[in-house]
Amino acid sequence: MVKRVIASVFVFFVLMLYSVGQEKKTLLADSVLNARGEIFFSFSSDYFNQELSKILSIKSIGEKVFAYANKSSFEKFRALNIDFELQPENFKATRFKSATVSNPDLVYPSYFSYLQILQGFQQKYSAICELHEMGLTVQGRKLLALKITGTNSADNYKPAVMLTSSIHGNELAGYKLALWLIDYLLKNYNSNPQVTNLINGSEIWISPLVNPDGTFFGGSATVAQATRFNSNNLDLNRNFPDPEDGPNPDKAVRQPETAAIMEFYKSKGIVLSAALHTGDELVNYPWDTWPKLHADNDWYRLISRNYVNLVHAKNQLYMTDFENGIVNGFSWYRITGGLQDYVNYFLNSREITVELSKTDAPDSVTLVKLWDYNRESLLNFLEQSQYGLLGKITNKENGDPLKAKIELENHDKDNSWVYSNNESGIYYRFVAPGNYSLKVSAPGFLPFIDDFSLGFNERKSVNVQLEPNKNLVTVYPNPFRDIINLIFRNTIQSGDEIQLSLIDLTGKIVFQKMIRNYSGNTFYLEVPYLPDGLYILKLQSDGFSENFEVLKIK
Repeated sequence: MVKRVIASVFVFFVLMLYSVGQEKKTLLADSVLNARGEIFFSFSSDYFNQELSKILSIKSIGEKVFAYANKSSFEKFRALNIDFELQPENFKATRFKSATVSNPDLVYPSYFSYLQILQGFQQKYSAICELHEMGLTVQGRKLLALKITGTNSADNYKPAVMLTSSIHGNELAGYKLALWLIDYLLKNYNSNPQVTNLINGSEIWISPLVNPDGTFFGGSATVAQATRFNSNNLDLNRNFPDPEDGPNPDKAVRQPETAAIMEFYKSKGIVLSAALHTGDELVNYPWDTWPKLHADNDWYRLISRNYVNLVHAKNQLYMTDFENGIVNGFSWYRITGGLQDYVNYFLNSREITVELSKTDAPDSVTLVKLWDYNRESLLNFLEQSQYGLLGKITNKENGDPLKAKIELENHDKDNSWVYSNNESGIYYRFVAPGNYSLKVSAPGFLPFIDDFSLGFNERKSVNVQLEPNKNLVTVYPNPFRDIINLIFRNTIQSGDEIQLSLIDLTGKIVFQKMIRNYSGNTFYLEVPYLPDGLYILKLQSDGFSENFEVLKIK
């Protein structure tokens, strides 16, 4: 009996001490959140699941999960009663003050030094260098991107390729490496053949710092108190539209930094890009949001492996995690609202993520090593923009450029196809070596289909003149999902009533409607409720009758 009482008392005191410990940690967490707007902590990976990956901003996963949270997300985490440990970085007077970085301000430029450095590049190398402002942060700091491109080119095809860094404001290795890369490209133009060909053949955009408010949380003169989040305490790399979770996966207002990046990518026609991060040592390729593989998974793995192979030529012990330095995003851990999936899905472009270091802000000696390990890989990645299938799509009758859909039959899925530029008609389609069937289509034109083959690091030009469709009605897309678009030609009297019918393979009319033709305009027929399958679309009026086979797919 006495032993039981002693045991019960012991358990009581252990639980009390645990409770006091948890209460103390919670109070400390609250003080950090009040001071910094974010908190960095760890917990056992036994508790990790996909729901937590949506609540928290995950930095890395091993035996423990290391994560960031703002006040709202930390409250949700605490409600799950999971034991956690606060990380020392929360309490250091200067976030990166340690044996490795004794004075980070001597290593990483202040905000105003950063502006001066980029302005200096533009002034010194004005023939090939232009400084552009993408937008402003919450606190009014500038989001800058430097364009580097030569005046000499064998043809008019100059793909726009981009590197961004430090969307997490405390991940600073890429900040420094991006500045060194700019300097290297500019200094070696017309003296290094690889650099010269790269600058002449591509339009290179580099933005070394896309979250300056986070980087300069402690003031524009210092990076010492840098935060992961922006000044609204949000993870910018969870604030983009997501293929799976919709336009606002983090349930937050679109941040000015995010909006500026989105608009910049679209306006500049970026066709290939990479984002530089820290937290691990690897190359991450899509998708991040769902387990299915990208249609161009072989190509992503190829360029990721090429990046790491060049790294291993310098140091075989660097970038060795997962599949010897490369990993599919979702198989690592799921994130939603990331830049990588936004670019790949919504912009029909191509982006990878490079994790440069397990340390966010390495010292100057380590940075020199990282630059040596990654320099050739970064140059090779930029060169990838010059390989693959490319060409120009024009109207066969008048030579005008066309915006057309460029797809590989029996290959593309989940928005992996690309589009030609509506002003120039130029397109770029990166794909792994192999044999493919190319299909080019545009509303009002007959589709073009042809086979082609492509080798490793090969560039193939396929220009296409699309022939206008003389049919009275153009129906697209076909196959369709929820909406069929109809364009009526001017040869049909504008305003005529037309009976539209959808007939299944049994002959049953499953949809019927009277519509009016307004020549040259598009009529949108929405039928999301129809079962998948083949249908006959019948259009009939006093003046004409036309039937189309249409296929509804998921």
